[in-house]
Amino acid sequence: MKKLLLLLLLIPNLVMANEYLSLCKKQSEYMNKYLPRQLDNISVLNKTYCVVSKGKLYFQFDHTILDPKKLPKNIKKLSKKEAKKTYCSREYRKSLNYWTYDFYYLDGNVRPLFSFSIDKSDC
Repeated sequence: MKKLLLLLLLIPNLVMANEYLSLCKKQSEYMNKYLPRQLDNISVLNKTYCVVSKGKLYFQFDHTILDPKKLPKNIKKLSKKEAKKTYCSREYRKSLNYWTYDFYYLDGNVRPLFSFSIDKSDC
């Protein structure tokens, strides 16, 4: 009986988690139709992904930096500050209840340059 009660309590959470994963994947698939796309003179957004890790959902952005030598030393801090302006805005803030945004930046040889995340605690 206790197991049945526990199962009944978990089912709504599992359904909701699956619903958010489905929504994340739909948004990623939609964006990927228009990628890769050069965002500015040094960066390209290659692809987006939805990943579940340790029970958490992540919406990931994969970027290439065309000329890493042009990056300022504090690029990670500057990039996160700019991303927070968008992803902490009213339009995106609700999604932070369901997933974390991860940003990955690679050089032309697919070597990691830097990364950062934005979750609801950042806003």
